[in-house]
Amino acid sequence: MRFLVLSVVSAGLIVACGHDVPSRLAGVVDSSKSPTRIMVFGGNRSCKPDGHNKLSPLTTDLARNITGMINRMRASGADLEIMLACFTGPGEVLLSYNFSHELETETPEGLVARGVKYADPDARLILIGHSYGGWTAMTVAEEVARKSARSGSVVAGLVTIDPISRKNCTYTSWSNCVTAPADFTEERLEFLRHASKYWANFFQRKTPWLHSSRISQAHFNKELDATHFNIDMHQHLWRHVELLLHDRLTP
Repeated sequence: MRFLVLSVVSAGLIVACGHDVPSRLAGVVDSSKSPTRIMVFGGNRSCKPDGHNKLSPLTTDLARNITGMINRMRASGADLEIMLACFTGPGEVLLSYNFSHELETETPEGLVARGVKYADPDARLILIGHSYGGWTAMTVAEEVARKSARSGSVVAGLVTIDPISRKNCTYTSWSNCVTAPADFTEERLEFLRHASKYWANFFQRKTPWLHSSRISQAHFNKELDATHFNIDMHQHLWRHVELLLHDRLTP
C-alpha cells in the first residue's frame, strides 16, 4: 500500500512540474528503508522571530516548506534526522537539530565543521541551502566528499537556491554578488558534480545587485521568476525537493 501511495504522489508531482523536471526518473525507491540525514541552510539574516519573538531557524521560509514533507516521511516510517541552520548576520548562525527549540549558536566556519561531522557515511545525505546557505551546502558537500573513504557519489542530493559566496559577497564588495559562488573554481565545481548523485541549482536575476547564475556543472539548472528574497518560497523548487527526498530524480 505504501508503494502504491508513494507512486501516485510521485506521478502527481511529475505532472505538476511538467517539462521543468528532468525527464529521466529513478526507479521507485521506498526512501523509508534507508536512513537519511538532511541539512537545511538559510541565507544571511534568514532567521525569523518565533512565538516568543526570538530568532530561530524553525521559522525560516526553508523550514516552513520542508517541515510537512519531513513529517509525512516520518509518518510513513522513514528513518531520518534533520539539521536546520540560519544566519542572524554574516558572522553568526543559529542551529536546531530535529526541530528542537533548544537552539545552538555557531560561527559560519563552525557550521561547515558541524555539517561534516553530522553527515553519516551509512545514510543518504541531502543538503539544501539558499544564498549564503547555498554556498554553505556546497562547501559541506565538498568537505564531506573529500573526507570520505567512499568513491563515487557521496552526496545523495544537493539543492542550491541562488547560492552566494559568503567569502566574496560582502557588504563592502557587492560586485561579487552577481554570479555563482565566485570562490568556487571550475575544478571545485567539477568535483562537486561527481561527488553528488544529483545536484539541482535554482537561480534568479530579478534582484540585479544580488543574484546567482546557472552552474554548468550542476545536473539541473532552472531560472525562476522570483527575487533573491523570495526564491526560497517558490513552489517549483519545493516540488523538486519532494521528488528528491523520495529518491525519484536522477541526472
